[in-house]
Amino acid sequence: MPGVEDTLKFAKKQGYKLTILSNGEKFMQNHRLELAGVKKYFDLIVTSEEAHYSKPNPHAFDYFFSRTEIGPTETVFFGDGLQSDILGAEKYGFDSIWYNHRHRKNTLHLHPKFVVETYPELVKLMQNDFQKKY
Repeated sequence: MPGVEDTLKFAKKQGYKLTILSNGEKFMQNHRLELAGVKKYFDLIVTSEEAHYSKPNPHAFDYFFSRTEIGPTETVFFGDGLQSDILGAEKYGFDSIWYNHRHRKNTLHLHPKFVVETYPELVKLMQNDFQKKY
């Protein structure tokens, strides 16, 4: 998707620890990231296959946090799935950013901290320490 690699480069340069929690199979997710040329930006990749649970199940997040030194209070979850990503983050109690590039309605009435439609919008949030000033 346009802007992904620039966004990842910017985030790494700013010192963010980038991780993935994906509902998918380990081999396929790693393969997709390799093909896209972005796997190198991530410090940790965890899949539901490894966790034995899928998002939004809290056990998937428990497993993820057991694999990293980052805690929920230091986490901002970025995802495009309302049901899996944003609901999962909300149930677990940490902030989220809904990547709503498909311009969908929030029919679940969830409360992501931010909603962005493009990767440059995410970069602006990072530049402003996640304070919406634009």
